[in-house]
Amino acid sequence: MEFKKKFNEFGKNFIHVGIFHSPIDNLQQTMKKHGALPFTILADEHFEYFEKYEVERSYLKLVSTLLFKGHRVFPAILKGFVPIPIKGHLDIAVTDILIDENGIVEDVYYAKKDSADHFEFEKIKAFSKRI
Repeated sequence: MEFKKKFNEFGKNFIHVGIFHSPIDNLQQTMKKHGALPFTILADEHFEYFEKYEVERSYLKLVSTLLFKGHRVFPAILKGFVPIPIKGHLDIAVTDILIDENGIVEDVYYAKKDSADHFEFEKIKAFSKRI
């Protein structure tokens, strides 16, 4: 939700891709509610890329998210930013990967505190202005 609101703050060459463990038809149905998005949403229906890149699954981090970030998570759920019905793993800890214009991975952030833990917005914004 924050990315959609602040997307115009990123550099002109910045590309954001969100990958969900969900069937494509489920994501399409959910995304129709939000109109055009300034970024790409991809479906990893069979959990292949999450496994390949060793993205963590953690119910502890999921519970931590609900307890400590519920004030941010529940409004997003109510606005339809979570593909419902949920057809994938709920316990995936977010992983952010910054890839430069040459395809080189510059930085990776694996959720540490909870499953909604990301790079700081300003870090991503600064990166987007460099590429």
